[in-house]
Amino acid sequence: PWPLALAFGLPIAALAAPPTWLPIGQASENILQQVEDLKVIYLECDKVSRKYILDTQTASFCSSSAEDLRRIGFDGRFEDLFAWWKKITHHTNASHTSNF
Repeated sequence: PWPLALAFGLPIAALAAPPTWLPIGQASENILQQVEDLKVIYLECDKVSRKYILDTQTASFCSSSAEDLRRIGFDGRFEDLFAWWKKITHHTNASHTSNF
């Protein structure tokens, strides 16, 4: 069976660090896109892990993606990553409950 990570549909190559020869503006755009991709993966991993026991490969993928997001998107600060996640999931949960 295919690991759940492949079901996320995001290209793994898109998560590679930008080459150092890119002009500053283009490298910055690539990093911003990388952070956005990592945020999508993080939230999808969170959602899937709440419903299923992850296989080893998917758990490893999710863990390394979370570490990359913490390092690149939040300057290594777990507290900031956690605050972002809490805000996003609280907003999502609040909007779902307000529809009922």
